[in-house]
Amino acid sequence: QSPCFQYLVEEGEVGAMESAFGGDAAKRASQLQQVDALFQFSPSTDSKTIAITASADPGPLQRAEWVEFMSLFFNKEAEAMQVFEGIRDRYLCHR
Repeated sequence: QSPCFQYLVEEGEVGAMESAFGGDAAKRASQLQQVDALFQFSPSTDSKTIAITASADPGPLQRAEWVEFMSLFFNKEAEAMQVFEGIRDRYLCHR
């Protein structure tokens, strides 16, 4: 887990989900009832799960485009476009 995520957990802003692999199934089911969506790195049969497979994309710009995808869930498309364009411009400049 990233330091930013760990901080948010410590502050009570977010909570870690119970693992689907060997975790407490009842606790996970209860947690899923309390969220609108669950972002994770692999597909799942949970109807609320959204697989984020950015690391599988073939290049740095393709991976950076995931910022725009994620922004759709938080109504932050304009900010994400600016972030991506900055990444793209720096990448192309130093390529």
